[in-house]
Formats: sequence, structure tokens, C-alpha cells
Amino acid sequence: MTVSKNDITGDTIATKHSNELYRQGWERIFGKKEKMNEKNLDFNEDNQVKLDNQNGSKGKE
Repeated sequence: MTVSKNDITGDTIATKHSNELYRQGWERIFGKKEKMNEKNLDFNEDNQVKLDNQNGSKGKE
């Protein structure tokens, strides 16, 4: 079996083991999504939907 090498750098190409950040990212992208409907939406005074950002805080109001 031959080892794959990067043509430019000469480094070997190998898959690394996944870690917790990889698993969280995969789940965030491909995991089961909750369907959005009016029952689970949060509206501000201008009747605009407030979305949670990645930091866990509410979006602009």
C-alpha cells in the first residue's frame, strides 16, 4: 500500500481522528432539526422573529 503525499509540501496525507468540536459541528450542520412554527418563535415589538445566535444570546431586537 502506498502512502499519499502532498505534491507541493511532501507531507503525508492522513485522516485525523475526530474530536468533540468536530462532532458538535457535524451535529449542528447535519443533525436533526426542530421544525420552526409560530408556537416556538420569539417575536420582538416590530413583529420580527428573534433568532438565537451561536453564543446562546438573543439576536437584535
